[in-house]
Amino acid sequence: MARFSPDDQISHVRNSVNIVDVISDYMVLKKAGNNFVGLCPFHAEKTPSFSVNPDRQFFHCFGCGEGGDVFDFVMRQNNLTFPEALASLAARAGIELAPRKMTPQQQKIVAERDALYAANDFARDFFVKSLNAPQASQAREYLKKREMPQETLKTFMLGFAPDEWRALSGFLQGKGVPSHRAEKAGLLVQKEGGGNVYDRFRNRIIFPIHDISGRIAGFGGRVMDDALPKYLNSPQTPIYDKKRMLYGLYQARQECRKTGVAFMVEGYFDVLALYAHGIRNAVATCGTALSPDHVRIIKGYAKKVVLVFDSDTAGINAARKSLPLFEAEKVQAKVLVLPAGHDPDSFVRDFGAKDFLEAAENSQDMIPFLMESAIARHGLSIEGKANVVAEIKEQVAAVSDGVTRSLYIKQIAEKLGVDEAAVLDAVRDAAKTRPKRLPGTVHEEQAKPAEPAPDRMETAILQMMVRCPECAPKVAEKRLIKYFSSNRVRALGLRILEFIQAGGDPEGAGIMNLAVEQDDRSLLARILAHDDPLELPGCMAIIDQFEQSITRRNHAELDRRIQQAQTEGHHDLALRLLVEKNELLKALQVRNLKVGAKY
Repeated sequence: MARFSPDDQISHVRNSVNIVDVISDYMVLKKAGNNFVGLCPFHAEKTPSFSVNPDRQFFHCFGCGEGGDVFDFVMRQNNLTFPEALASLAARAGIELAPRKMTPQQQKIVAERDALYAANDFARDFFVKSLNAPQASQAREYLKKREMPQETLKTFMLGFAPDEWRALSGFLQGKGVPSHRAEKAGLLVQKEGGGNVYDRFRNRIIFPIHDISGRIAGFGGRVMDDALPKYLNSPQTPIYDKKRMLYGLYQARQECRKTGVAFMVEGYFDVLALYAHGIRNAVATCGTALSPDHVRIIKGYAKKVVLVFDSDTAGINAARKSLPLFEAEKVQAKVLVLPAGHDPDSFVRDFGAKDFLEAAENSQDMIPFLMESAIARHGLSIEGKANVVAEIKEQVAAVSDGVTRSLYIKQIAEKLGVDEAAVLDAVRDAAKTRPKRLPGTVHEEQAKPAEPAPDRMETAILQMMVRCPECAPKVAEKRLIKYFSSNRVRALGLRILEFIQAGGDPEGAGIMNLAVEQDDRSLLARILAHDDPLELPGCMAIIDQFEQSITRRNHAELDRRIQQAQTEGHHDLALRLLVEKNELLKALQVRNLKVGAKY
């Protein structure tokens, strides 16, 4: 994506934020030499291959090839346009941006998203204020009964939606928010068949849902009695994607990084209750099943996820469905089942945080949990054992590590008292029917057709100019870049050459300014990430090799044109081309002699 803002404005923001600090807000980084490394948030891996260079202010993943500067990371991680990423980072650095130049389409997208966030901010203020109104006495009593301290209510900005059809609608109208925009934000609902709109949330405790930047992306609402639906959430909007939202992550992100653990619970009040008792690394999905994006996001903050489920069938099924997601993203997952009749909220209120954390220390790995649950339901009769194997074979097949999978097979066979080979056969059969890629995972993305890789020799010449600038004059003298086969790489090469000729420092962070498109920044990040030393003699040898490859390409092209001229009866043209070919051959022989004498 090209960047439609003044270069000096982009550079000012980039130089005012530290890429390590920014990325550390989303994932765990560790110092490794001059760089920082961590598990890549863009693909599944167990060994860190994601590298961040603080001096040149870029990141690069040696596993999946993603790379770029701080803007690229924020755009990819938060699904933002460049102007939104620029504004976010500028606000972080306390920089007031000058009016930016954008395409009409970019202007429309950014304006719409900004307007939706603004509508949500007005709605949050309305809900928070309404919680203190006389008509919210039932809501306040409900929160008091659930032992919600004021500090927690304030931190999570809880509010109340009055039991009226157009209370919020009227408030937003008074703030200048048109009804169509509030409807697009999911705050209002239009009557069937068109006509008037009414408030989506009525007579409910309101939970604002923050994105990872702290903005209000949507809302959840809970009734205070037995009315259905118990929970009501914002619909899908341009700024709210329930498959990417984790309630409480904005408040929990620091503690998740500190402890390396995230508790995944089922309800908003579970998150609040744990937070109120000092357990501040809990998150919850927003009224939807766990998705690949949820797992990919949370792994940027914690090495281990503890799923806290009820011991009922729904909790067990949720664990079964989530195991392949954690396996696909190489995230360690355990299961904590609380005593019958308890959820995290009631457990910490009855027994306290210490007992909860002790129970979490004894949480089970996923496969043993699923096995014990299946045995509890089916028993150990012959038919029961068969049902147990049938129920968990797909989950065992989803375990990617071969050694771990074989140990689970052995454990299951011993527990059930059956032949290990029989369990192995069942798992193998399940593996044959498993999809090779889970819908929505990074693996599915990687299956899409990739852009052709830049020519190896052309990439080597770019690398030489950046890391051995002394060879740049020779590249310019021989005009090598004009022979690059890729227009994109050729344009990047010319910018690098001009930058060096103008006295620019290829060792500094400014080198990333030369990459206009995201693909260019990924390529440049890959070049910069390989920091093995380059010496002038070796670079000159590569230049000579590239010259020879150009000559050979020209030679092959002349052969094609000579053959075409002869076929079409243009004998004079064929003769002239043959003379040109012979001159090329002589030049190549002379060059080879010079190279041999030099090296």
